[in-house]
Amino acid sequence: MLLLGGGFTAHMMGATEAIFGKPAITEVTLEIGKPVIQALPEIRTDLKKIGRRNHFIKLNLIVQVNENDLHVLQDETKLALIVDNIKTQLRDLEYKDVIGKEGSERLRFELLNVINFAIAPVKAHTVLFKDLIIQ
Repeated sequence: MLLLGGGFTAHMMGATEAIFGKPAITEVTLEIGKPVIQALPEIRTDLKKIGRRNHFIKLNLIVQVNENDLHVLQDETKLALIVDNIKTQLRDLEYKDVIGKEGSERLRFELLNVINFAIAPVKAHTVLFKDLIIQ
């Protein structure tokens, strides 16, 4: 154990560079764009029917991505896939799944996963609700 602690300390102090000829710490620079938002088209669909009552949901979503990845959300083919996947996901949900704070947060998480799946390898940061109407 003492040997491991000494090796770690030597590595952190840069002594491994003298022994192995490599720098102990490597600096990495990662270029990412600033976050930007893109509104999706309005989405309306029925929720899963339970009992006699039919419920529907209307959404206006805003998706946040890196500036460099915005073109993916502006591509008509990807946009159609995103909207279709969201509608499919919503039709599997019941009214009780989307009401209240917990329901809307769960819905936000699920929609983010659906969008990220559709635009992979690009990742969306967050999904914001501009409108969320459940009737």
